[in-house]
Amino acid sequence: MTDAHPEQPIALIADDDAAVRLMLAEAVEQAGLASIVVADGAQALETGLRTRFTVALLDVEMPGLDGYAVCRGLRQTRHGSTAQILMITGLDDARSVERAFEAGATDFIAKPLNWPLMPHRLRYVLRNAAALDELRFREAENRTLLQAIPDRIHVLSPDGRVLRALGHLDAAAGADEPDGPRDIDALVPAELVTRARQALREAAAGSEPRPQDFEQCGSDGAPRYYQMRYFRARDGEIIAMRQDVTLHRRQEERIRQLAYFDQLTGLPNRQCFTERVGALAPSASEPGSELAIVHLDLNGFRRVNETFGHKIGDEILQVVAERVQRCLSGAAADGAATECARFGGDEFVMSLYCAGARERAIELAKACGAVLSLPVEIRDQDVFMEPSIGIAVSPQDGSDVETLLKNADTAMHQVKSRQAAGFLVYARTMSSRAEEWLALDSHLRHAVRDEMFEIYYQPKVQLAGGALVGVEALLRWFHPELGAISPGRFIPLAEESGLILDLGGWLIKAVCRQLRHWQDRGLNARIAFNLSGKELLHGDPVRLLREATEASGVDPSCLEAEITESVLITDLARGRSALADLRALGCRIALDDFGTGYSSLAYLRRFPPDTLKVDRVFISNVHRDRGDAAIVEAILALAASLGVTVVAEGIEEQAQVDWLCARGCALGQGFLLGKPMPAHRLEALYLNEADSLRHQALVSGGGSAS
Repeated sequence: MTDAHPEQPIALIADDDAAVRLMLAEAVEQAGLASIVVADGAQALETGLRTRFTVALLDVEMPGLDGYAVCRGLRQTRHGSTAQILMITGLDDARSVERAFEAGATDFIAKPLNWPLMPHRLRYVLRNAAALDELRFREAENRTLLQAIPDRIHVLSPDGRVLRALGHLDAAAGADEPDGPRDIDALVPAELVTRARQALREAAAGSEPRPQDFEQCGSDGAPRYYQMRYFRARDGEIIAMRQDVTLHRRQEERIRQLAYFDQLTGLPNRQCFTERVGALAPSASEPGSELAIVHLDLNGFRRVNETFGHKIGDEILQVVAERVQRCLSGAAADGAATECARFGGDEFVMSLYCAGARERAIELAKACGAVLSLPVEIRDQDVFMEPSIGIAVSPQDGSDVETLLKNADTAMHQVKSRQAAGFLVYARTMSSRAEEWLALDSHLRHAVRDEMFEIYYQPKVQLAGGALVGVEALLRWFHPELGAISPGRFIPLAEESGLILDLGGWLIKAVCRQLRHWQDRGLNARIAFNLSGKELLHGDPVRLLREATEASGVDPSCLEAEITESVLITDLARGRSALADLRALGCRIALDDFGTGYSSLAYLRRFPPDTLKVDRVFISNVHRDRGDAAIVEAILALAASLGVTVVAEGIEEQAQVDWLCARGCALGQGFLLGKPMPAHRLEALYLNEADSLRHQALVSGGGSAS
């Protein structure tokens, strides 16, 4: 036995002839192998079982176990199953050769041996062994890869017969026959068999057919999705690879859901709606077909979010989505194509494609208005979500979906500008008004920047005697080209654009300067100014007022901030905090237009104002309408119980003054008592009166009037 290098292959030699053993050992050494030499079959098997050998040279005829038995035994071991086993014998009959190969021999060598050629033959055997090892390694690697691939792979003949299966086989598809599929018919659904056979023919011809996608029910009852691909292999065989793409399909569907659908309501989003409805728009120009777009926006929804929070707001949007979809189903004609989408926020858009779509859209708008006027109960409180709705119809209002959407949106904003719920069908004049609105916005920004506004003052007087007790500061805008622009036009625009913050800051400074001027001249009248909800909740009126009063040297108690009831309900906590800070500074608080907004005794109890201003809608007929009279009497009684001053607005007749005086209302404001006027006109009217009163006081006190 020769010493083996750790990496040197070993040859196991077994022969009962000592001379042969010696010669074989020398040949093995010349071939580059180490040798283990034994004299009989039993030793050969024992040694072979515990030694990892590469080549075995076995004499067939040995004492005890013969070479055939040893060969069979060695083949049972893990390393022996792949080793090169050469049988050496003097027998050269065909039966002996067959027995050698039946026992597992790699080759057969007949005696007498050709000793000079033996080393070369052994080297050839080694090369063959190395090649076989590499082949086995690659086959094992390929089997592992095939098992790791979650695809079903079959080798088919061009006529569709399954020749063999490769790789992973799952039972999820439920298509396997008991002994495995025998034909292409068992690999794809019945409706795809014809296409599958065509794909086999295309692959056999050398082209690459398109993949086939199909769905099957899995063993768990859930749908699974597959893709079948075909490739040409050797000898005209076709590889059919069926890939489970269920996860990929579900991921695609999830991505599509995120890209095309609103996650809160499940409705299509703008992108999805535009693509779907956009495909119908060209057909709407055909006789007998119309495409109507209905754009719905909820009035006051921002207030709901700010009051109750976005979670409650989301719940309301889900309720609105359900109601709108029911309305759309009810308004759709037989065979009409409809879509409903949420464009974001509180905007919902619907489409109707059918004959008479315009009339159907009007019915839909009415139905939505009715159903959305019903309350939504949130935390034991009813919330009302009335909509503003705009309608545009193709082809007269636009031939493409983007134009229709723009025009429906324009109509919706026309409704919204009225500050009331309802619907409008688009008219071309609306676009011109929208363009005017944009132009007005540009002019307004320049006016704020250049301080092109004036302040008019409307007197507040004692109803008994007419003495001036205060004034209300009102903004006026006189444009050099457009002329006088109504506050009803530019104030809402200023609030929407945020310019109201700059405008309000300018107003407070100007009012304080005017107050200082009047006080210096002896005219003592409290000035009231309007404070919008945006200024109160998003601006810093306390700082502005403090800085303005300190700069002008006036007492904040000579100023009064007028707010509307909607400011209190928009954000009660923040509103109360801001008003409390104003009051702490000394500024009085007046509740304007009382009775027309979100009147609530709870709000008055939590934060009673200094002044209640009764809206003109109740005053105009107070002396001849029993209902208005009862409301005003109730307000006067409420104010008296709270210790709050009442100012009646919109007084235009003496009969109103008489009625109010008889019920104890001391103060009033209106055209009968004094129209809004510039500061110099108010001075001309009331400074002489102030001088006269001061003169009388001096005379009665014995002083000099000079």
